[in-house]
Amino acid sequence: ILTGTLHQLNDLVIVRVELVDTREPGILWATEYTYEIGDIIAMQGQITLEIVQAMRLGLSERERVSLDRQPTLNNAANDAYLKACYFLEYSRFHVDGNEALGKAISCLNEAIALDPAFGLAYVKKAEVLNKRAFSLTSKEDYKISRDLVEKAVLVDENLAEAHKLLALKLAFDDHDWQKAEREMKRAQELNPNLLPSFAYLLWLGRRAEAVRAIERKLELSDRHSADAQSLAAFEFYMAREFDRAVESADAAIELDPSARPSYIKILCLEATGMYTEAAEEDLIGRERWGGAPPERLAVLKATFVESGWVGLRRLELEIRKKLEGSPLGKPYDIAGGYASIGDMDEAFEWLNRAFELPIGAPVPTDARFDPIRADPRYEGFLHNMNLPEEVIARHLASVKKSP
Repeated sequence: ILTGTLHQLNDLVIVRVELVDTREPGILWATEYTYEIGDIIAMQGQITLEIVQAMRLGLSERERVSLDRQPTLNNAANDAYLKACYFLEYSRFHVDGNEALGKAISCLNEAIALDPAFGLAYVKKAEVLNKRAFSLTSKEDYKISRDLVEKAVLVDENLAEAHKLLALKLAFDDHDWQKAEREMKRAQELNPNLLPSFAYLLWLGRRAEAVRAIERKLELSDRHSADAQSLAAFEFYMAREFDRAVESADAAIELDPSARPSYIKILCLEATGMYTEAAEEDLIGRERWGGAPPERLAVLKATFVESGWVGLRRLELEIRKKLEGSPLGKPYDIAGGYASIGDMDEAFEWLNRAFELPIGAPVPTDARFDPIRADPRYEGFLHNMNLPEEVIARHLASVKKSP
């Protein structure tokens, strides 16, 4: 295993790298680098190249060129970009997520002002705006994000991340899957290590590839991060890997008791027909993280006893509908809730409302929508997405009875 440590001493940065043998514990190789803090961006590629050479690993010409390319040479812009990345990840599973997204946008505005040629900053700002648009149903954020992606490609036509995000825009905004695939392939050519979008793969019926992408992302992340495990739980659920989704959700909660991926466990239990267990998990989550008062919990419990899982779901959906325009009132989640209990008319009304914005959520594999797949309106929805016929046929193959 290759490990490293970084220390700052006044204006110096000291990096120590070790190659450790895990079979027979011991250090096989080690070295130390010292740089001035002003050279911290340039030193990254230099250290990587020296390590590769020391380990006698071969590099292709494309990989050598990639090491030489730096997204920005402005240290302050790079710092602002890294802060934005942190705020974006933080926003995914914390109640003050929208506030964190606002901070991320401020940081990226700073990065772009410091270096107008910083292509990755445009891409990241587009990602943040996409996230906020989905959370707050903001058409303006989606429009700006599209402009930013196109700007990123103009600024740096060899930026793989820009081509990948442009592919997603072409797929989910324009429903032009052919052009999207060309852009996605271009991204992979520019950076073979760039992970594909799991949602994009799921829309195209390439579930096995999507699962491998999720696995790889988890391998490359910090497994001791509650946020990384929470994200894996969500993605595994969408890929219909329910056991693995629950495993990652439990890992997130164990790592950080304040983590909130319990809703993933609820969805997995619901998808496998374990409605009593889903209700119990739902009530536990509301009490532990939602701060629901005892009288509110009493009403929810009484609703479940009297009307079962469907009754509990309906009560929750009526509350969510009143919160439309907030993170708790996302049209997509409301559509999924109605679909899961077999309320076709409400499900399609909210699904169409959700896709007034090109959210890209993988409806074809989201288990909540299984009960409506046999309805002719669902096939029409897939055709409206302009998916290839063979992909549509594959998506229609899974039909489930509602509870």
